Order: sequence, then structure tokens, then C-alpha cells
Amino acid sequence: MTIPTGAAPEREEVLERIDAVLETLNTFRESQMAFNESQVAFNGKVIERLDRTDERLTKIDERFDRMDERFDRMDECFDRMDERFDRTDERLTRMDERFDRMDERFDRTDERFDRTDERLTRMDERFDRTDERLTSIDERLDRTDERLTNIDGRLNRSDERSDKMEQHLGYLRGAHAANTARRNASLIADDMGYQVITLLPREELIGFAKAALDSGKADNDVRSFREADLVMLVRDDRGRPAYIAVEASFTVANSDIRRAMRNAQYLEQFTGLPARAAVAGVDIALGREQNAVVDGVFCYRIPTRNLEAD
Repeated sequence: MTIPTGAAPEREEVLERIDAVLETLNTFRESQMAFNESQVAFNGKVIERLDRTDERLTKIDERFDRMDERFDRMDECFDRMDERFDRTDERLTRMDERFDRMDERFDRTDERFDRTDERLTRMDERFDRTDERLTSIDERLDRTDERLTNIDGRLNRSDERSDKMEQHLGYLRGAHAANTARRNASLIADDMGYQVITLLPREELIGFAKAALDSGKADNDVRSFREADLVMLVRDDRGRPAYIAVEASFTVANSDIRRAMRNAQYLEQFTGLPARAAVAGVDIALGREQNAVVDGVFCYRIPTRNLEAD
């Protein structure tokens, strides 16, 4: 029977007790032999006690047998525990190896983060320098915007002056065209098949204008008629009198043609004589050719040489 190490003190105590009992029995037997005669009365009792002792020892042996079985099972359990601990040790060893590898990877990751931090620091420095340069560029752009604003202002003033000069030049060109038409009145009349009798002075036109107002004509139209560029009293080859209403512009447009036609209508209405409409200009708009008649209006193109200063 195998007794675990932990149960040795208890077994020794039992053995000592057994040894003590055996010694007592031996002593008792010796005493029995010595005092057999005197102890006859007590033999039955002693035998009974020995029988009970044997029974108790038998029970003790049985208990020790059960204890041996339990200790055997405990040994098996401890063996299994040892195996499990061995497997656990192996797993822990593998985990340690994995943690070692993870530590190595973390070390490499830390190194990469360090390098990344260095690169980011350099990028921050570059961004700072870029911000400084952009700030400088913004300042330069602000100054450029100010200069461009000043230039825009100057250009606007120049445009205004140019517009005014162009407007004034238009007035001069129109006036020059009107003066040239008056100088060429005989040529215009001749091209239309008439001879000039006289050029109507502004006073006669004012008289006609008053008559037009009295007849209910629009004030704006009457004012425009009063400021007609040229009105001629002419006669044809048979000596019959007529009027020619001429509107002159450097560039002839529809508005000039409408004014000439209206002025001719007014002349016919307030004089009772036939009247023709004519326009004169250097540039004839709407594709009208020189000395052409369009919609009953004669178009006279002023030669550019007539516009040159004498």
C-alpha cells in the first residue's frame, strides 16, 4: 500500500498506537502467564476486550485501505493536473514567444512612428514656411489689388473722358456733315433733278413749327422739325417749285430717314407744295448705296474729300 507523504504523520501515530497496544498485549500475556491463576476471573473480559480491539483494528485497516484508494485517486488527479500544467506551461511559453514577437513589432512600430513624427515635424516646418510665403503673397496681392483698383479708377476716368470725347467728336462729325450738306445743297438738288432756288432760313422753319403746334403736332416732333439740318426751295426742269428736306449725319441711320420723311410731310402740309425727303452722310447704313432712293428717300453719300479742311 502506498501512503502519500502528507499522511505519514498520521500513519506513524497509528503505528505507534498499534505498537503500544501490542506491547500492552505482550505485557498482559506475560502477566497472564505469571498470574494465570489469579487472573482466571478476568480472562473472559480480557478476551472480549481483545476481540473488540481486533475489530477496531480491522476497521482501522479498512479505513486505511479506503484512504489508500483515495490517495491513489488523488495521485491520478495530481498526475492529470501535472499534465495540464505542462500543457499550460507550453501554451504560456508560446504566448511569451508571441508577446516577444509583438514587442519586436511594437518596437519597429515605435521606430516608424518616430520617423513619421520627424517627417511630420519637417512638414510642419515646410507648411510654416509656406504660410509665411502665402502671407507675403497675400500682402503683395493686396498691394496689387490696390494698384489695380487705382488703375481701374484711372481707366474708368479715361473711359468717361473717351466717351465724352467720342460724344463730342460725334457732335462735331454730325455738325461737319450738316455743314458739308449745306455746302453741297446744289449737288444734292441736282442729283435729285432739281435746281436750288433758296435755302430756307431758320426763321421760316420756326414759322412752320408754330403752325405745326397749332395743328396739334407733338411737341418733340415740332422741335425736331424746327432744328432740321437743311430745307431747300427748288424747282424742277419745268419750273415747278418744291421743297427738299435733308437730314445729315456722319453715319446715316433709320432715325435720320424717319426725320427726313416727317419734315417733308410737314412741308407739304403747311406749304401746299410737293416735298421730297433726303439724307446725306459719309456712311449710309442699311446697305444703301450712294445716290439711291429707298422708300421714297434720296440717299446722298458725302465724299470724304468734302470733309477735309480747306
